[in-house]
Amino acid sequence: MKTMKFLTYAIFVLFLGLAISSCEGPEGPAGSAGINGTNGTNGTDGTDGTDGNANVTSVIMLGESISIGYNNLAVSELTQDIYDNGVVLGYTTVPGNSFWENLPVISPSDQTVMLEIDRISLGTITLLSTFDQILDFRFVLIASNTSSGRTTNSQQAIYNELATANIDVNDYYAVCAYYGVNPE
Repeated sequence: MKTMKFLTYAIFVLFLGLAISSCEGPEGPAGSAGINGTNGTNGTDGTDGTDGNANVTSVIMLGESISIGYNNLAVSELTQDIYDNGVVLGYTTVPGNSFWENLPVISPSDQTVMLEIDRISLGTITLLSTFDQILDFRFVLIASNTSSGRTTNSQQAIYNELATANIDVNDYYAVCAYYGVNPE
């Protein structure tokens, strides 16, 4: 009997110990925050690029097959503003040449027009050719608001601005340099 009482008492103490140890009390207060780490050093600023002109675009078309008659070239950069008030300057060369000849191309022997811009419409430049040839083209599209900060309201005003600045519109590289456009 004594053993049974002792065993019952031991089991009771064991269960009581388990019951007490399995209960959780309230959470204690948060500890103090740790120290912040040191900030890293700031990086260096990059160098500014060359200023360009958002209103002037150079479009390069390489290896265009031109045939006798009318040839339509899709030029998505030819916007409504350029069509209405701007200027399109065209230049061409045979692939591999390093010089650019302005349009129209005139025969040196008899002074006849061999290749010219016939029509300009929204998104399209139509060329009229008297020969079949593979050619490279570069077009400089000048909107009515140019790098001078002035708003021009006519194509003639753009030509006047170039003339006043002594820019030869026949010289592709001079036009690009004036407007700060990458010629390549």
